[in-house]
Amino acid sequence: MTIVCTKCGFRNGGQDDFCGSCGEFLEFVGERIDEPGAPPGAEPVPEPAGAAAAAAPDAEHDVVIPEPELVSAETGPPAAQAASPVTDAPPPSTETAPSITETPPSTEPPQPAAIAPQQLPTRRRATEAPAPTVVHPGDLLCGECGQGNDPQRRFCRSCGASLHDAAVSPPERRRWWQRLRRRPKVHHAGDRPMRRDRPLFAPIAKAVLGLAVVAALIGLAGPWRSAMTSAFHSARTKVAPHYEPVNPVKAEASSALPDHGPELAIDTGSNTWWAEAAKGDGEGQTISVLFAQPVDLAKVGFTIGAPGDQFLAQPRPQKVHLTLRGTDPARAPATHDLTLHDHASFQVFTVRADGITRIDIEIRSVFGGQQGSDCGITDLQFFRRS
Repeated sequence: MTIVCTKCGFRNGGQDDFCGSCGEFLEFVGERIDEPGAPPGAEPVPEPAGAAAAAAPDAEHDVVIPEPELVSAETGPPAAQAASPVTDAPPPSTETAPSITETPPSTEPPQPAAIAPQQLPTRRRATEAPAPTVVHPGDLLCGECGQGNDPQRRFCRSCGASLHDAAVSPPERRRWWQRLRRRPKVHHAGDRPMRRDRPLFAPIAKAVLGLAVVAALIGLAGPWRSAMTSAFHSARTKVAPHYEPVNPVKAEASSALPDHGPELAIDTGSNTWWAEAAKGDGEGQTISVLFAQPVDLAKVGFTIGAPGDQFLAQPRPQKVHLTLRGTDPARAPATHDLTLHDHASFQVFTVRADGITRIDIEIRSVFGGQQGSDCGITDLQFFRRS
């Protein structure tokens, strides 16, 4: 069953009350159409009684509707008017009879008598049960009644409210196992998608991934387990390395003030420091650290100057030269030049060298102090890859 709006021609559903295009009430402007295969509609409404009379041909003198018989006190019953005068009438009674006035016959043709207006039956459209509130994914939700409407409608099919600012029903949420399967692409009517050859990249990538998984399983379960574990650990340290601190066992310096020896620079304390004791601001002075075993060095950290309120009072190292020595005397030591920042926070620099047992740190330039001339370092830390 389809209801066609006679105002705009929009085709509405059989249970819609308002037009989806113009919003008019379908009770007044709708016309039901039984489509093939649709259930039969309501029985036809009989025509009003006055319609048949209006459809008959107009007969001016053929049909005469008799006037209703009226009885009045002046004229008396109709039988008395139709009876002819009789001479042998009985004498009148003692009661006074009303006088009868005869009306002369009219020369005009008889006219139809007036009929009281009748109330025509109201034509009703066959009503059906109200449609339940149904919402499908992608429907426009009516803000008045909550009914779901097709996206092409502009007015609610249930209450006729405008759908200009209507919210869209969210799409149906697929379960996790449904999302694993790829949905087929839906083509619109008239589209002719050309057949394309499948690229070779996808099968090759899947084959390589499968071989990698098989090789990993064989390596973990077979005789190559140790080699595979070592290779994996080496690759992990290169891609996402982890660092751990390594502590030197001894520190030496070219000069030092009393109670400010070089060992205080490697004690990881924040209130002790090494201070050189040479003339000048400390340029050319050296502090050295020694390790118990060879270390694969990765980073070096500095906290320069004296701690607390003495930071700006005393000079701080600005540029330093690092000499990294190993156990092999024939191997030339590695060198690095670093430029430090003038603040009291801890600062870290990347310095990579393998098999290191000794590091010499020479002060090449300093940040001048406001009062003193004893350049110092609060903390030195060293890190290796784990």
